[in-house]
Amino acid sequence: MLKKFYIVLFVSLILSNVSHSASPSKKIQTRVLLGTSKSYKIFLKDNYVLVANDKKVSHKGNLDIKFHKQGILLNNKLLKAQSIEVLGSSSFSVNRRTYRGAFIVHREKNGLSLVNNVELERYLLSVVPSEVYKSWNHETLKAQAIAARTYALFEIQRSRRNKNRKFDVFSDTRSQVYKGVQEEHRNTSRAVLATKGQVLTYKGTLIKSYFSSSIGGMSAAGYEIGDNKPYLKPVKSYTSKKNPNSSWAIQVPLKKIQQQYKTTTIKSVNVASRSTSGRINKINIKDTKGKITSVRGDHFRAKMGYSNMKSTRAQMGISKSGNLVIKGSGYGHGVGMGQWEAEELARRGANYSQILSHFYQGTRLKKIY
Repeated sequence: MLKKFYIVLFVSLILSNVSHSASPSKKIQTRVLLGTSKSYKIFLKDNYVLVANDKKVSHKGNLDIKFHKQGILLNNKLLKAQSIEVLGSSSFSVNRRTYRGAFIVHREKNGLSLVNNVELERYLLSVVPSEVYKSWNHETLKAQAIAARTYALFEIQRSRRNKNRKFDVFSDTRSQVYKGVQEEHRNTSRAVLATKGQVLTYKGTLIKSYFSSSIGGMSAAGYEIGDNKPYLKPVKSYTSKKNPNSSWAIQVPLKKIQQQYKTTTIKSVNVASRSTSGRINKINIKDTKGKITSVRGDHFRAKMGYSNMKSTRAQMGISKSGNLVIKGSGYGHGVGMGQWEAEELARRGANYSQILSHFYQGTRLKKIY
């Protein structure tokens, strides 16, 4: 508990002050939720310390952990505990992936959550190559490393305010993608090392550095996703010719939309309003009886599937064959940095600082450790 207290205290100090005085010897731990399941088979090579019910035991070997209505089954032995923690491990493997650091298993209502405790810079070694192409320009990779570091620290700061929250970030696109050791690459590791301790700030405070695959020519305003920060303004940006999502088109059967929104035969689907960045704000679905169902653009995209309707920066209309044709550009929510657009800026000669200042208006780089 004392160790956790000092980690939380250190994180609070560096995030609230964002100063150069933070000790470089301290290491910030990131708690990554890897998933929730009824059971886990976890493979470990090192000796480690197993902690349950405030008891510490030196241990070696693999662990078979299962949910039980009275506690947690550990290697078929029932422990009446709410969590099992492994300390001192350099890495572990689960579900065919290897992760740096140690972990803790929490007993939830209907399963077990697995949280990886990993030092922030080591976490980034996997995040950056999981988010962008390893072959991209070094300046793009450095920009991504700083955006990812800033985002993680922002989430750590936010989560530690809630004493009941058991993790800081998800391991998927709900936060940023983290695939473990197998994803690490020398190019992206160089970018993480080259930018160690660098974060983005606005008026001395950490920003939430949103990013997405492609902004489709113009980034979205922060208010479009409920975050009206002054550094999240729409900006125009060229994209790479190699960007597979610079333009896209899909056809959706009207019957699918009828089922999703429980309407009768659809007569028309029209964009009723758009945001300042040109993204769909509201859609009106009109049936043959004249009833109009108004739907938010982001909700409609979710119903269609994020990988199908790749963004709300789109046009739509009903074809003669009775399908809704949606044509758009970009992939993702579009707020903050577009990764493909960042790569194009780097190709045109921009360095990582210029890339970041382009997408996050009015921000400054700070080295906090």
